[in-house]
Amino acid sequence: MNTLLFRDSQLPEDYVDAIELAVRASSLVLPGVGGLVCDKWIEVDHYPKLGKTTQVDANIIDGLKSWQNGALSIVATGEDLGHRSVNFLFGMSKTGQGQVIVSSYRLSPEQLFATTVHEIGHSFGLVEPSSERYDNSSSFAGHCAVDNCVMKEVNNVVDMQRAFNAISDNPTQAGHCDGCAADLSRTHYA
Repeated sequence: MNTLLFRDSQLPEDYVDAIELAVRASSLVLPGVGGLVCDKWIEVDHYPKLGKTTQVDANIIDGLKSWQNGALSIVATGEDLGHRSVNFLFGMSKTGQGQVIVSSYRLSPEQLFATTVHEIGHSFGLVEPSSERYDNSSSFAGHCAVDNCVMKEVNNVVDMQRAFNAISDNPTQAGHCDGCAADLSRTHYA
C-alpha cells in the first residue's frame, strides 16, 4: 500500500526520517496490506490554522480520501497542532480511515516515531470498543489497556517515553501488544 506523505517546511529532516521509520516499523504488523511504501514527500506551503490560534488545525485530515485512493495518508508539521476539544495534540488520526496527522513541535524524533506508529495503528482500526483490551478509563476512545503497548493512551512526554520503550522492547510487533498486533495482522485494505 502506498503512503501519501505531506509535510511543511517547518518539519526538520531528522523528523522526516523518524516518520519514515515509523511507517516501515508499522508495516511489519500489516501483512494484509502488502506492506507500506513511502514514495516521496509532498511539500505543502502552509496548513490552515485552528480558529485565531497559531496551531495547525488537526481536522485538515478530514478531507483526505485515503482508502478510496488505496493509500495511507500522513500529514506532518513542525508547527503546534490543535483541535477544538484540547489545548494541543501530538498527533491524531481518523480511526479505520487511513488518515494521520502528527506534529514535531513538542517532541523529539524518537517521540514523533512513537506517535506516528500509534496513530498508524488507529488509522487501521485499533482499538475497537468491543475489544477485551479496550481502556474504558481513557480520556479518548480507542486506546489499549495493556501497559506495554504502543496503543495505550499518551497524554504527556512520560507516556510518550513509555510508548517508545514499548516499541524498543518489542520491535517485531512495532510495540503493539499481542492482541493489537493480531488485530493489525488481520487487516486487509486494497
